[in-house]
Amino acid sequence: MTVYWAGEDTEAVDAFAALWTSPDEKDVEAFYQAPFQGLEPAELDDTAFFALSLGGNAARLVVRDWIESTIGKVKVSMRQYFADLALGTGECRPLAIWQLLKAVDLPGAASLPPDLGTRIYHSSVTGSGLPRELLRHALSRLRVPSDNEMNAPALFHQRVALIKAVLCGLARHHPYLSNLEVQVALDENKTDTAYVLGRLFAVIEWIQAAAQGDLNKTIRDRFFGAASTTPAAIFGQLFKLSTHHEAKVGGGLRHLFDERKRHIMRALEAAPLPRHLSLEHQGLFAIGYYHERDWLIEEAKRRKLEKELAAAAEASTDAA
Repeated sequence: MTVYWAGEDTEAVDAFAALWTSPDEKDVEAFYQAPFQGLEPAELDDTAFFALSLGGNAARLVVRDWIESTIGKVKVSMRQYFADLALGTGECRPLAIWQLLKAVDLPGAASLPPDLGTRIYHSSVTGSGLPRELLRHALSRLRVPSDNEMNAPALFHQRVALIKAVLCGLARHHPYLSNLEVQVALDENKTDTAYVLGRLFAVIEWIQAAAQGDLNKTIRDRFFGAASTTPAAIFGQLFKLSTHHEAKVGGGLRHLFDERKRHIMRALEAAPLPRHLSLEHQGLFAIGYYHERDWLIEEAKRRKLEKELAAAAEASTDAA
């Protein structure tokens, strides 16, 4: 349980409450718009802010966290928190803390520490960065989803968004980890091997889908864990599979996939693939995979729209 209050009456407290339940995109945006509305800049609001997190320990009530700050500082921290969680080119609704915890929890088992929600809240209002422990939980749930989660895009998005937020925090607080900084959507200029391999894995998966249609077990289901942890041991097999599948794809799709593979592979260093990826680089692999997959979806929509517009133009010309 978390109790929070301000030194005087302020609407900002409602935004802090929404962190746990259901932050609304418009409310979150309005929370930061004061400078653009001619009001006092958010970071200059020196109204006192306090938060107390309580937990149970046997028959005792335990203080898990105490925060003393200002509304201005907390607004700056929350702005960064939501920016770190933003992911993809589509609609990105702000994620509540309970959603993040549910996304990485293992059903039927007490897999998460009881204070993890409190630590996420602490990060959101102090700017201290999300616990690295969340990276391990999110990657674990990505690699081994339960049967009813295999095709759950919301859970997939939430897990990768959490991975991105953890990595951005690590990069911000540790200059030697600056390569972990990632953008909201695809970064064509990012040449980190793990990120590039994640992108390549997404294309190989799409080639299989184009060649074989819906399958009970896709390349992602069978190889994502191995590809993201020990790429040197698995990508040779994946290249052979993609060549086999690509031969079954015709027309413009085959050209798109071949062009995309070559484009991505040019970003790889001329060196042997890593035998093992660290936890952080496994996170970069997952984000690269998500970004490339997101790009392919948008590209497919664009090409479909272009075909429809061309067909409409041709029909209009014939009618004339």
